[in-house]
Amino acid sequence: MKRIGYLYEKIISVENLNAALDNACRKKRKRWFVRKILDRRDYYIQKLHDELAAGKIRLHPNITKTICERSCQKQRDLTIPKFYPDQILQWALCLQLAPIVMRGMYHYSCGSVPRRGGVYGKRYIDWILKNDGKVKYVMKLDIRKFFQSVSTTKLKELVRRKIKDKKALRLVDTILDNGGDGLPIGYYASQWFSNFYLERLDHYIKEVLGIRHYIRYVDDMVLMDTNKRKLHKARLQIAAYLRDGQYNCTIKDNWQLWRIHSRPLDYLGYRFYREKTLLRKRIFYAFNRKVREVKKKGYCTVRCARALASGMGWLKRIPGGRHYYLTNIKPIISKGEMARIISIYDKKTRRETL
Repeated sequence: MKRIGYLYEKIISVENLNAALDNACRKKRKRWFVRKILDRRDYYIQKLHDELAAGKIRLHPNITKTICERSCQKQRDLTIPKFYPDQILQWALCLQLAPIVMRGMYHYSCGSVPRRGGVYGKRYIDWILKNDGKVKYVMKLDIRKFFQSVSTTKLKELVRRKIKDKKALRLVDTILDNGGDGLPIGYYASQWFSNFYLERLDHYIKEVLGIRHYIRYVDDMVLMDTNKRKLHKARLQIAAYLRDGQYNCTIKDNWQLWRIHSRPLDYLGYRFYREKTLLRKRIFYAFNRKVREVKKKGYCTVRCARALASGMGWLKRIPGGRHYYLTNIKPIISKGEMARIISIYDKKTRRETL
């Protein structure tokens, strides 16, 4: 593939920096450090452009904190870069890097990719289970501490196979070095780099190993085929590929391989059967707790409305979801009421930030 040049000028252009600022300040406009930049937007954008044009790339120390991620009940170390210029620079880079990365991306690499989220992956798995009766076995595996274990040396090498602009590469190196070892969870750039890091592995699994069906959500991989021995062999070959390619990644020991009809595939927040798809129990129970909370209080807060609207997004994509809404949720709070509460709050917040 022909490497891309003349990228740095596009990254540091005033138009791209303005677009990066708009994206970086989304849902954060009320914060004082964001308001400070927005109040003198033209000055700060021009200042950043001039510094980058002169080759001065200055980043700041990051803030780190530990959070508990409810979806998987795991503690994660979150790295928060300074808003100006660090977060804006990451957005400016990724706005120009995304089309280049997506050009060679595997079609069913999901997660943190526009129009390729969990719903995209769900549709593919539904199609496989309903239309490909030859598939008998499924294997699920993921990478141990993926973001922390990413080799930035290997990542820089892979980026250089796509880009030849030395100034753009220096910006990439600066952002990666400022994050420390691995890919920092909390960096916007980490979303794109994580998918790009395993791009060659995706093509190896699909094209060299010849796996019948394969889907990846960040580092969670699902392989489906007609032969159990083939999947066992593929797991060993994937581990060898990561080791020999100096990716510094290892497959977790909790990998699973089972016959499809023996139990459901728990993936992307759903439980997949041959004949139906259900919500993951934890998601379904959390959604119903919010409904009961609204019923008990007699009113709905903005926080509850957002949680319920999010839950409706899950519910409407499973069979019987609409019937469940009409019989169990609508008598307590309708979708229109959720939307009205959120809309009123957003309009009020928007007026306060102007």
